[in-house]
Amino acid sequence: DAILRIRKATPLRAGSRMPWTSGTFAPLSAAFAAGRALRLPEDIFRNALGIAFTELSGTSQSVLDAAQANSIHQGTGVQAGLTAVALARRGITGVRNVLEGRFGLYNVYHFGEYDRHIILADLGKAHRIDDVSVKIYPCCKLSHGAAQAIMELLTEGVDPAMISAVNVRVNGPAYILCGDQPWEPPATVQKAQFSLPYIVGAALARRRLTLEEFTPEAIKSQEILNYARRVTIVQDPELDALGLQVAPTIVEVEIKGIGNVRRKIDLVPGHPLRPFDFADVAAKFETCVRYGAPYVSDVAIRQVAERVSHLEDLADVSDLIRHLVPNNAIADADA
Repeated sequence: DAILRIRKATPLRAGSRMPWTSGTFAPLSAAFAAGRALRLPEDIFRNALGIAFTELSGTSQSVLDAAQANSIHQGTGVQAGLTAVALARRGITGVRNVLEGRFGLYNVYHFGEYDRHIILADLGKAHRIDDVSVKIYPCCKLSHGAAQAIMELLTEGVDPAMISAVNVRVNGPAYILCGDQPWEPPATVQKAQFSLPYIVGAALARRRLTLEEFTPEAIKSQEILNYARRVTIVQDPELDALGLQVAPTIVEVEIKGIGNVRRKIDLVPGHPLRPFDFADVAAKFETCVRYGAPYVSDVAIRQVAERVSHLEDLADVSDLIRHLVPNNAIADADA
């Protein structure tokens, strides 16, 4: 809740260069969460946040360079935040004025522009975690509007083979991170996940957008690449003027013998105003576990999903982890 308030308090400039990623601020997020879970005394909590602040790092260059480091940035950031809490508990002091100091977060990362009211409004009453989206597709969130437009058109009967061109209009952040212009076939999975032409091409070729479309084999698919070559990405100043990080997306497809069909996506499934139900979330969880941890049994997957559905009733949340690790790892931990 705290880190969402802190990030939302800063305006998004039209045509923003989006220099920072969410992973940049992960150390603070982890320190807030761990400090609250451990019920740290105020002075230790404050030191933990101050230490975590000194660990903020990374920029969107990892996205532009399609570096694998981008895929671990969140994890290493969380690790740094937990280390900050451990150090604070051992008496190490941290930065005191994390947010508003001369070289604090807002002056260094956000040009000194922020709104205190957004940070403090309904603090302790309204929880900003309720405003977080669940990603429907395994690629950059800023590409989801285009992907959703294609999926809706296919569902309505548009034949991909009859599409001669696709024009995608996005805001500045989406263009910079995912526009991928001039386009070249992605050399890595990481590049494909941040390439709007590839993402649209994969949706057209496979009529879906799952983890199977982001593999070393899939990114070499000539069918996907041929569709991707028909895609043009344009930055739209009118979408920039909305001042949103995740802005609406406009997709125009040229269909042979019919003409142009236009689709605007304001909200994709998983947005707080277009939410998933728990069954959708459980299905996504199952897909991810099967892909990333194939040793986990079907029974274990169902048990974890069932327990998460009433998480507040669990006496010990570590029970969830026990279902998701290899049996020998549990034995080693118990020993």
